[in-house]
Amino acid sequence: MLDAFYQSKVPFEVAILNFKDNLNIHDTKFIREKSEQLNLKIHLVDLDIIDFFESGKYFEYGEKYACQSPQLAAHMWLMDQLDGVPILSGNFTFPIINGNELFWVGTPGDLHCSYFRYFEKTQRQGEPWFFLNSTEVTASILNLEEIRSFLFRDRFTEEIEYNFKILAYKVGGFQVTPQEKKTTGFELVRDFYDKKIGTKWGQGFNQMFRKPLELLNPFPDVYLQYNPINTVDFSDQHIHKNKTIQKFINRIFLRS
Repeated sequence: MLDAFYQSKVPFEVAILNFKDNLNIHDTKFIREKSEQLNLKIHLVDLDIIDFFESGKYFEYGEKYACQSPQLAAHMWLMDQLDGVPILSGNFTFPIINGNELFWVGTPGDLHCSYFRYFEKTQRQGEPWFFLNSTEVTASILNLEEIRSFLFRDRFTEEIEYNFKILAYKVGGFQVTPQEKKTTGFELVRDFYDKKIGTKWGQGFNQMFRKPLELLNPFPDVYLQYNPINTVDFSDQHIHKNKTIQKFINRIFLRS
């Protein structure tokens, strides 16, 4: 997203949420380095992330915007501290076969729709999901030849998915450098609570802060995704070589 604005010569500032005691420096160091290389203005917003959770401030965002994620609550707090027009990147979308259903990875579900609810309720100008801003943006990535060979795989691990994203960004013209391990910025916060209450793999953090939000805002029983069928050319040879995929394509056209 930064590259898109930079190459388009659209004026912007980089806003970085900076946790107290450098609890997210392992994640933000990449955008700091990139911004310095391009001589971009950085706007640091400091947050005592431990107090943000333990004081219950995060829960207010769960109540206001039906948010099930304490991490996303921190993102919305950041937007409250900023002037101007906040732009969130999100992910571009691509289809996979997930079990017996066609699933579009990157299309925001109820969890990430709290971003959309934020702008709706605050009546504030902003972009909650930059890479789904328009059908043209979606199609521009999906219709790259290198990307089409990956579409509709019947098996996607987290590693394959991440490598797919990196490939898509690179052939799409974005100058990205993959991380050795994908991070969210909250790893050290989760470790903090594992050590504090004797849990593993972030379970303590989830028990203390995620579970209350999920009880307040239960996930819907039915998960619906709406995607424009003309985004992808279904006549592609990579897609037609797999007969299993054809029934999903037929269902898409029938539903439309």
